[in-house]
Amino acid sequence: MRSLVRRAVEALSLALAVFQITLIRSFTRRGDAVVVLDIDNTLADAWPSFLRPYDSHRARLANLEVLPNIKESVHDPAARDGATIVYLSHRNLWEWPVTYQWLRTHGFVVRPDRLVLVPSAAAKVPLVRRIAEGRTVTMWDDLSYGHETGEVRFYDDVIESLAGVSLTYRGWADIVGLTGRGLERD
Repeated sequence: MRSLVRRAVEALSLALAVFQITLIRSFTRRGDAVVVLDIDNTLADAWPSFLRPYDSHRARLANLEVLPNIKESVHDPAARDGATIVYLSHRNLWEWPVTYQWLRTHGFVVRPDRLVLVPSAAAKVPLVRRIAEGRTVTMWDDLSYGHETGEVRFYDDVIESLAGVSLTYRGWADIVGLTGRGLERD
């Protein structure tokens, strides 16, 4: 039963994400600048939070720190230049409220229709592909996992899939270069 519910929530999440991307496409024009931002380990210093105790998963998400220099270097110039900012994150749908509040609390410009949560990293590719049709897209996404174990791994298949999309991709190396953060432990 739990597996069935999980699949239903994932299907709902994907349907909502497709709807949100359709809205974003309808409110942007060909040639418009769009900046797609991941959250965990891209905007938020997420992996160290797995090493600390929290009362709940939501409390962990609500207390994430913003990575140094990332907001000032990536988000703020895009907002200042009038780019459409889309947050596209591999998080569960029920994490939407805490995610939205975290972005607002930390001064990120966010509209409810532009916070898109998907059930897997791979689900980002077709969505980004749709956004990129006729638009100038820059995507910031570490596409990594396993930091808390000390062994960073990458969603290589997703990264390779993005190579076929007309966009500028900024990944793990770019984020580490801006933030100065890698695998150091607290």
